[in-house]
Amino acid sequence: MKLKSYVKEELKKKLLDSIKHEKEKVIITSAYDLCKEDMDFLYKKYPKLNNSNIEVVIDPNIVAGLRIQIGSSIIDMSLLNKLQNLKQSLYEIT
Repeated sequence: MKLKSYVKEELKKKLLDSIKHEKEKVIITSAYDLCKEDMDFLYKKYPKLNNSNIEVVIDPNIVAGLRIQIGSSIIDMSLLNKLQNLKQSLYEIT
């Protein structure tokens, strides 16, 4: 079945509009459950989080700190990441 060009354009416009208004998914990984004060701090520090669909994941393996994934970008402020970077630096020295 072939669609008329104006129908294709209208469908494309609606799809792009719905994607544009869709909330971006954000995954916040923490070693512990985040309280309201923690989340308020994050909203102030990263205003982009206010219009996002946030999922909080508890992962004790990161030891402390947070890892925030926004789309394909990752902000890694975890102690695990710091320790891994230190380990890599020590390997490079020796």
